[in-house]
Order: sequence, then C-alpha cells, then structure tokens
Amino acid sequence: MSGRRIRKAAHVLLFVVAAVVFYIGLGVGLQYDPNLGTLLWAASGAIVVLNMLWMRRRGG
Repeated sequence: MSGRRIRKAAHVLLFVVAAVVFYIGLGVGLQYDPNLGTLLWAASGAIVVLNMLWMRRRGG
C-alpha cells in the first residue's frame, strides 16, 4: 500500500472516530452528565479540526 493510501485511510478512520466520540457524547450528555457530554462533543470537534489541518498541511 502506498503512503498516500495509508494517509487517506487514516483520515477516514479519524473522521469515524470523531463521529463515534460525538455519538457517545450525545448519549452521555442526555443520560448521565451534560458537562461530560459537552466535553466529548468538543473533543470530537477538535479531532475533526485537527484532521482537516493535517489534510491541508500534507496535501492529503
């Protein structure tokens, strides 16, 4: 597998991880602790933003 394909797969995986963290934050926020849910949403947003910056920087 070429380096470019591995980077693209990593970006897709990071977007999936961000979606999972967001979904977990939604469940936690509604059922247990709104503050922790909001923190997980912020973490999800940070994952997306940092992934986009990585894509922009590396030309991925």
